[in-house]
Amino acid sequence: MQRCFYSYPYLRSSQIDTNSNDMTIYGNGSIKVIPDIATASLGVITENKNLKNAQEENAIIANKVLNTLKNMGIKDRDIKTENYSISPEYNYVEGKQVFRAYRVVNSFMVIFRDINMIGKTIDAVVASGANTVNNITFTVEDTEKLYNQALKIAVKNAQEKANALEESLNVIVNKIPVRITEERQEIKPIGKQAFYAAPIDSTPIKEGEIEISASVKVVFNYFSRKF
Repeated sequence: MQRCFYSYPYLRSSQIDTNSNDMTIYGNGSIKVIPDIATASLGVITENKNLKNAQEENAIIANKVLNTLKNMGIKDRDIKTENYSISPEYNYVEGKQVFRAYRVVNSFMVIFRDINMIGKTIDAVVASGANTVNNITFTVEDTEKLYNQALKIAVKNAQEKANALEESLNVIVNKIPVRITEERQEIKPIGKQAFYAAPIDSTPIKEGEIEISASVKVVFNYFSRKF
């Protein structure tokens, strides 16, 4: 397929070889932001030799945990059941399995839209009977908007690299790319999720920063100069 480059009049110069070549350049872009939401897994584990008793005990405590979450300002839409399971548990005595109890696990995935309340909320649900807290994760709600910003930076980075190669190789690069391909999208915490000096009456939890990054593969046409 024939390519036209009428937007670059200088390419018609007698000093330019009109036979084009392609160069592939990778561009990277990232932005660092403070998270505005968090998620955590909160749950209740009970054990009893009587299955019905284990279930009833778990249900009573789980309802207390749910009520506490609501009292702490967590909306129903931000609480969902993550896991409910029942399993027999055994001890090994002299190489033999000996039934110990039935274990009932009921866990909830909770979204915190006010991350300043995470420590106090965790303390409150633990006080109401929750005995497992896992996978506290910080992120941002509008990831698409922030990713698009990182994507723009990645494309600009590829264009800057093309400019550098143009000067270095003494060629003419058509600044309109032939093709752009998204390569990677990544959202990750920066460093460890460190603790900070919180008020003494709540569990200290620090959100840190997260980095949203994008990478692109960009193909440019370039033309050799005639000497």
